[in-house]
Amino acid sequence: MAEFAGLGGLWIAAILVVTLAAGLLRGFSGFGSSLLLVPVLGLAMGPVAAVAIGTLLEALATLMLVPSSLAHTTRHRLATMGLSALIAIPVGHLALRELDPLLSNLAISAAVVAMAGLMWRGMSLPLPRGTAGETGAGVASGFLTGFGSIGGPPSCCTSSRGATRPCASART
Repeated sequence: MAEFAGLGGLWIAAILVVTLAAGLLRGFSGFGSSLLLVPVLGLAMGPVAAVAIGTLLEALATLMLVPSSLAHTTRHRLATMGLSALIAIPVGHLALRELDPLLSNLAISAAVVAMAGLMWRGMSLPLPRGTAGETGAGVASGFLTGFGSIGGPPSCCTSSRGATRPCASART
């Protein structure tokens, strides 16, 4: 297999397989492609490039979900979580740029494993209800978006509180 962007054939094949799996995950759950994609891309090309690619792909996919999602939230929640996330995204990206790339890759991977475990167990974030909890979820989501393009689980686990299995019903 030929080289592309300085990556050998094995890396290209791995990225293609993980990208396909990430697309399937996104298609079935409505979020989460970066949870699979960013750790692998981070190993192949460094965390800053991986996060940029993951964020761009998630942003494009999310734009298609916005109209139908607006019917499932309130303007207050959207404004609270959205503004909190907007403020925290640059802080997360600053942390990503300042940390050693190896440490960033490890932290992103550890966060993915921890959040996957929480979602698998059906747990929600221990945040208060109301504006304070929504602000906390927005900050966590924004920071993790800027740091690893993995900001979906905090907002999912907050938004689905009270469900039989929080986070398992993210797309409803």
